[in-house]
Amino acid sequence: MNYDHRVDGRLGDGSDELALSPGQGLAWLTAAGVLADCPVAALVLGPADGEFVTVSANPAFGQMTGYHAGEVAGSGLHSLVGRTDPAAAERLREAVLAGRPDEIRATVRHRDGRLLPCSIVLRPLRAGDGALAGFAAWLTARADAEEQRALLAQAEAALADAKAAEARAILLAEATSDLAISLDVAGSLRRLAHLAVPGLADWLVIDLSDEDGRPVQVAMLHRDGLEGVLGRFAALQPDALTSEAPIMRILAGEPPMLHAHATTRTAGSYVHDSELLVLCDTLGICSAMYVPLTARGRVLGCITLVSGPSGRIYTAEDLRFATDLGRRAALVVDNTSLYEREHRVAQVLQESLLPKLPEIADLELAGSYLPSDRGAEVGGDFYDVLVLPDGSAGLAVGDVVGHDINAAAAMGQLRGLLQACAWELDADGGDDPGRVLDRLDRLVQAFNVTGLATVFYARAERQGSPAGRWTMSYAVAGHPPPMVRLPDGRLLDLDRAQGAALGLRSQATRPTGTVELPPGSLLVAFTDGLIERRGEDWDAGVGRIRQVLAGAPADISAATLAERLIATADGERRDDIAILVVRFLLPSEPRSHLWPGGDPPGLPAAEQRLAEPGHGRLLLQARDGGDGVVRGGGLDPAADVGAELVLELLPRHRVGQAAAIHQLLAVEGAAVARQHPDPGAVGGQVGCRVDVNLVTELA
Repeated sequence: MNYDHRVDGRLGDGSDELALSPGQGLAWLTAAGVLADCPVAALVLGPADGEFVTVSANPAFGQMTGYHAGEVAGSGLHSLVGRTDPAAAERLREAVLAGRPDEIRATVRHRDGRLLPCSIVLRPLRAGDGALAGFAAWLTARADAEEQRALLAQAEAALADAKAAEARAILLAEATSDLAISLDVAGSLRRLAHLAVPGLADWLVIDLSDEDGRPVQVAMLHRDGLEGVLGRFAALQPDALTSEAPIMRILAGEPPMLHAHATTRTAGSYVHDSELLVLCDTLGICSAMYVPLTARGRVLGCITLVSGPSGRIYTAEDLRFATDLGRRAALVVDNTSLYEREHRVAQVLQESLLPKLPEIADLELAGSYLPSDRGAEVGGDFYDVLVLPDGSAGLAVGDVVGHDINAAAAMGQLRGLLQACAWELDADGGDDPGRVLDRLDRLVQAFNVTGLATVFYARAERQGSPAGRWTMSYAVAGHPPPMVRLPDGRLLDLDRAQGAALGLRSQATRPTGTVELPPGSLLVAFTDGLIERRGEDWDAGVGRIRQVLAGAPADISAATLAERLIATADGERRDDIAILVVRFLLPSEPRSHLWPGGDPPGLPAAEQRLAEPGHGRLLLQARDGGDGVVRGGGLDPAADVGAELVLELLPRHRVGQAAAIHQLLAVEGAAVARQHPDPGAVGGQVGCRVDVNLVTELA
């Protein structure tokens, strides 16, 4: 039979009913609890088959009656006196059936046959939900009733103290556990309030100190709710307290305070707002404690615990317990504050280390960084884009071993060295990415920048023909191979130029690979945090990236693709993530002056344009015929004109006798005319036709 009745209540302080604590059954009271050593004979009754029978007896009962626990187990209390005192037995039986306390005089027969006049005190044992769990009974000989009554009171008090101490220990353990599960100060303190009310206080206020030492409420709770009253109380309190108020004195550094008997009248000496006093009456106040939140020698705040509706009077022991609780809460507040400060430092460091991507013609760039879930909001992963001396683009993604601020600092040094190496070698004509990484590795080891790092570095250069095509040379130092999606949908893994990671002191030179990228190509470079997942192999992670890249629309922007890739890193992130996405666009038609020798007199600079299609440079020689039409024109004889080419001559501006301004529009490598007042002025010399449907007029 299991008598382990778990309850949430608190032991009554000598009241007519006793309450069990969590995890302690009826037998504990006599076998292992304070009644085991009680000098007064005691029995504990528990339920069995619809009645309450003896489940345990303490040693003092055996000394008094001659019966040991095993001999009386399973019998009702009334059976002990039934044969010698039927009236007392019937009264005991009725009290047990009614679940009420009682004190009666009875006669008990000793094992040796002697009759023992005694007093029997019966007390119900209640569970936290109010259910009747059993009874405790004390037996004292009437010859020394006064002495035994005093001993009984001591036993009840000892039991109450033991139960209260146990309840405090449980509360401390739960508070410590709950406070440690979050880095949210306000949330942690609200959980503490729910633990302390109503077990320790009828209502509670937790204030933190602001920069001026004034209280700022972060948690308030009343056993009866009263949210509206608490809200008004919180609004009035900061401006209603004088410097002599207990909260203000605590925040100023004074020790914990106990106001065993507190009233609104005593509070009136340090509260100068009558409405706040009325609110205190509504909330209820008869006893109060004020304990500081102190950590590392600093007072962070104050906990105010108030007893009101329950009528409980706080003791010095209660204050010691509340002070201990305040110390534990303060450590959590302080540790959380330290974390938040480190988080802010990390954010600033991250913002300073991550690059601002440059504007490069015909390239659409997007970079993204996501920290791991394990530490500070920075790490050793990075991406970078450089504009090199000859106008080509340097593209880099790297990963320094580590997930903390130290790794981030090493990453910043590594990025700086990479930029210097790429710029210097490019300026000297050494545009081989493998050489750049070899040089970088030597510098990393010479300056002891980091123990180990992986890097992908590429150099993308425009090609004059065919239009818009790029050539990208690249090298990989122990890094996950980037991926390319070509306009026709094919996916390429850039894995043909793998070399050793930086820091391994390898003597082998790193190879360089080359890939041709037509307009519309997409490059995706990333660190291993995007691929790795707990319990998943490398190929599965690579497969996710390939699936996103293959399924992306042909016109997807670099930023949108970066967001979709980041979205695949759901769940726990054990590593940082850095991503660089590059979209290679159609050419943007760089333009020079219309007249080879300089600007035509009087024409606005914004209207002096010459298109340079990828198939050849168009040269226009104009002369003023005096009739408002510019006649003449031609092509560079060396130009490879593989598409139709028509000059657009639109009368736009008149300066003196000059009547035309020439605007040229490149469409897929061809300049196409929209209209001309005198087509014959252009047609025959260049052997091309006018197509009035293909041109969009330049703004």
